[in-house]
Amino acid sequence: MPIILPVYLEKVKLSVNGYETVEHYSSLLSRAPKLCKIYVNFVDDFTLMNEDSLLYLFTNLGDRILSLTNVNASFFRQSSSLICEFCINLKELSIVRPQGSTALQSSSTTGLYLLPVFQEPARAYKITHLHLGLENLSQSLLLAIAENCRNLKTLDLAYCRTLDDIILTKMTEHCGKTLKILDISLCNSVTDDGILTVAQKCPNLEEIMLFQTKIGDKAVLALAMRCTKLKFCGVNPEQISNETTQILCEKCIHKILM
Repeated sequence: MPIILPVYLEKVKLSVNGYETVEHYSSLLSRAPKLCKIYVNFVDDFTLMNEDSLLYLFTNLGDRILSLTNVNASFFRQSSSLICEFCINLKELSIVRPQGSTALQSSSTTGLYLLPVFQEPARAYKITHLHLGLENLSQSLLLAIAENCRNLKTLDLAYCRTLDDIILTKMTEHCGKTLKILDISLCNSVTDDGILTVAQKCPNLEEIMLFQTKIGDKAVLALAMRCTKLKFCGVNPEQISNETTQILCEKCIHKILM
């Protein structure tokens, strides 16, 4: 029995498992001609989509897709060129870090295929939530994000081994006023210097994750003193002293994650 949709439906959230056919998407278009905002989430056990369905999804719906979340490494490789060409109005992009043997296979993924998404300033400015779970993001991609993603509210680059203080500083210089959530856990090239800039440039920061970075008391104290809206801070116990932990509790932290 076909799904009955309101003819004036403008927004829909799709949970995609990879078994959808061209008919699924063409039916959606015909039953909801006013549809203009599509939020796509890929289920955890997502399988690769057949080529016809993949092409139809992006060529016919791509400019209406505002969010692509839980994108796994396999689908990223399969669809990156289509995302770049057709998803011109993305506000949220989330590529999840693969687990197990797949993680080893994709550890060399640089994300360069996504460069067109971030190179055009007007397009990159639309992105407000960005999660890139890739370990070896290229310097070119990171610099494009730093230069053009100037309206970010969420930036998650956890596990990115190529992120360093210089690039982090460039990022916060351009999107610092809008940034609310920052996760750079396991970015082991980030030091106190990078976080000092975060503390200076991100007055609206509410959450920061710093697990297994090279930061210490100096950086965390700066966050406590300057980021008065901070609610959550994630650090390893050995990264900061008991005195710094106490100051965090007194100043602004609702919850310290250790």
